[in-house]
Amino acid sequence: MLGLRVLLHSVKLVFLNWQTALRISSPIIAVGLAFAVLFGSSDVSFDFENPPSDFPWGAVTLFGIAYVVAGLWVAVAWHRYVLLEEDSGSIVPRFRGNRIGAYLLQGILLSLIVILAAVVVGTVSGLIFTLVGGMAGVFLTTLVVTGVLLWIFYRLSPTLPAAALGEALSIGNAWRKTSAYSGAILIMVIAMSVLSSLFGSIVESFAGVSSLIYVLLSVVQTWVSLMVGISVLTTIYGIAVEYREL
Repeated sequence: MLGLRVLLHSVKLVFLNWQTALRISSPIIAVGLAFAVLFGSSDVSFDFENPPSDFPWGAVTLFGIAYVVAGLWVAVAWHRYVLLEEDSGSIVPRFRGNRIGAYLLQGILLSLIVILAAVVVGTVSGLIFTLVGGMAGVFLTTLVVTGVLLWIFYRLSPTLPAAALGEALSIGNAWRKTSAYSGAILIMVIAMSVLSSLFGSIVESFAGVSSLIYVLLSVVQTWVSLMVGISVLTTIYGIAVEYREL
């Protein structure tokens, strides 16, 4: 099935090029390591209703911004590596401020569209599944809303790699380009959700066994999820816009 092949291809992109993937993702790895070093031994958890007066708001906010910038930096670099074979070979990928800015703006636009869709889909689903009642109704509503929103996001997602490459691609054109892959994207969303839940459960099972193993597995899971997620966007763009073969 095409949806599963898209996901498998995205996974292979990361693991067959794992050394390059590590280099290109170095900015976000560096931010994560810096945060762990500075706050790993501190209790940064707090009660939202009664936050402690000494909570390091400024530092945490700064790291949040740095994490977002690093994530955009990595996404743009990885898209360009896969689609343009652009790789400087350096430990840190080239910082393309104009492309990162365009990627950010496109991401904000997609987020607004998804939020609007969430209101509509959530309202309709809530009314329908209210008839079921109880936790079952809540579960079904959450399942449907999450699935539909992810499907909409991936249908529009080619605009992100396009921004990374400096290509013009409107929301409407992205929707039309992915129309032939509508079913495949839905299958891919379901497969990604199942696998993510499965691997998440495996990692969580080590929480009470070994804190070291748990932390290491959590770091690996986060990195793989990030890089595979970016690769999925790249793959969809490749087949839907550039008509590449898997």
